Amino acid sequence: MIGQGAEDPNPKSIRAKAWAQRALHIGKVLVYSCNVQTGMAQRSENSVEIVGLPAFSPTADWSDCIFSQDLPYFEDALQSLTPGAPAFEVEYRIRHAVSGGLFWVLDRGEGHFDASGKRLEVRGSIIDISGRIGAETEMREAAARLAAIVASSEDAIISTDLHDVVTSWNAGAARLLGYSTAEMLGQPVSRIIPPDRVAQEQATLNTVRGGDKLPPYDSTRLSKNNNRLDVSLTVSSIRDATGVIGTSTIARDITERRHHIEELRRNEKRLRLALKGARAGAWDYNLQRREMRWSPEMFILYGLDPASEAPPTDHFAAQV
Repeated sequence: MIGQGAEDPNPKSIRAKAWAQRALHIGKVLVYSCNVQTGMAQRSENSVEIVGLPAFSPTADWSDCIFSQDLPYFEDALQSLTPGAPAFEVEYRIRHAVSGGLFWVLDRGEGHFDASGKRLEVRGSIIDISGRIGAETEMREAAARLAAIVASSEDAIISTDLHDVVTSWNAGAARLLGYSTAEMLGQPVSRIIPPDRVAQEQATLNTVRGGDKLPPYDSTRLSKNNNRLDVSLTVSSIRDATGVIGTSTIARDITERRHHIEELRRNEKRLRLALKGARAGAWDYNLQRREMRWSPEMFILYGLDPASEAPPTDHFAAQV
């Protein structure tokens, strides 16, 4: 056991002990041995630094440092030790005996028993895992925030694996396409892709999975009642440490926008026909850029060629 004890005159043993203590210090690892009968614990020399306890003190000192809400986990781990299952592993929070700072540790221990099965000693190691716990907490919080955003989004957000099978389907997708999450999870995404868009979809997936980025583009999807919906799609790859594992698609309904554009085009066509029938022209003037635009009918009225002559801005403005 590394800690206080009789001096060892062997130089090799002294060097080995020094290297071991250095390794424990760098790794923030504390090793211990607790004598059940005497109630005393012997710890590595970095015990003062890590937990604020001396290398040799009653085992009760350690229990006093454990965060009260976590103490039952530690006690249950000790009580679970038997000759047939002598090892335990438990995570809990502990308070530094001097500074009062609270941090997480991983405690791995092993019980040693006599021939009758009576526990004589517990030996183990303590590792500071505050960094890992903090990172995991941040990841969970970030995942929760992302899940909340996805769940509340008005847009359809759909994830698929490399076999084009749906792995996530948010409420926005259910509203837009009519399929519930239960209906689409585990199903091929081709269910919502019109036959005439399959080639486009496959080309998009191949591009994204190859590592390239694509700007949003317009396409069409099929709803549960087989209606074609105009959508704007943003497709990106999903990656983990091994590489690309799937794709994420955000679909925004642009049906209404398309209808507005088509209505504007129809109105423009009607206006042109009306102007042509009335032998009238239309113009507009940009005050900031001092630029004038004429309809084709205006050029006809003035006898100008729209391909080679610009509207006579100054002359026309003087007459207005």
